[in-house]
This record gives sequence, structure tokens and C-alpha cells, in this order.
Amino acid sequence: MANYSTTKTTTAFENIIRCAVLRAEKYGVSYVATEFLLGAFYDTENSCKAVLSRYGAGKESVDIKIRENVDPSYDKKGFTTSVKSVSSRAEDLAIRYKCPFVAPEHLLLAILSTSCVARNIVSTLVANFNGLFAEIEQMVSQLTSTALTRA
Repeated sequence: MANYSTTKTTTAFENIIRCAVLRAEKYGVSYVATEFLLGAFYDTENSCKAVLSRYGAGKESVDIKIRENVDPSYDKKGFTTSVKSVSSRAEDLAIRYKCPFVAPEHLLLAILSTSCVARNIVSTLVANFNGLFAEIEQMVSQLTSTALTRA
């Protein structure tokens, strides 16, 4: 029987985290917030960016919203409480869906289901938020099915 309480992450998930840190540095801030996570989907290879773009949250419009939300006066360092919450939620979703790893799809679903700046950005850009949420949720379910058939 598979152990679903693992914190194993995919390379794509780890790349999004790394790119979020790089985005924060690019904006000259010492904190990594959820908006940088959202932007990082466009900096890496993953299936989420095409879905986000198809629903109206393309790279350029997301980047504009990120710039509007950067707060150079915020003096905390490292990952914000919201990023930690979203990351924890992504792991919880992987466990809930009985997936043996945490992938970008879990991270995006966690963003969409958590009150945070990234969710607010997506909700302002996307006309059919519920449709986007349902499609990402379906992608998460397919990850689990794929992982189980390979096990």
C-alpha cells in the first residue's frame, strides 16, 4: 500500500519554487509571496500555464498585476505566511487525492482555494473562475490516476 503522507515533490514543483525566489529578487524584495509563485508558473515547463492562459490569465497580464502588488516597504525576509499556507495546502491536496507526490497542479489548486494575493490576481483576470478551478481539479485527479497506474 502506498504511503500518501509523503512530502515528495516533482522537479516541476521545485522549479516553480526556485523561480518564485528569482522573481522576488528581480523585483528587488526580500520576501517571496504568492504572486511570485503565480508568476513562476510562466517561467517553467508545466501544464498549468496553458490552462491559466486559456482562461484569460496570460503571462503579460499576470506580470502587470504582480508589479501592481509588489510592496518594497515590506521588510520581512523569506517566504510569506501565505506562501507557507499555500505550500502546506498543496501537500494536503496531494494526500487527499492519494497522490504520492506534490506537483504544480496541486500548488495551483492550493492557490485557487486559499485567500491570497495570487488568487485575487487570477480572479480579476479570469471570467470563469469556477471553470478554471474545475479544470485544475480534474488535472489533479488525473495525476493521481496516472501515478496509481504506474505504481
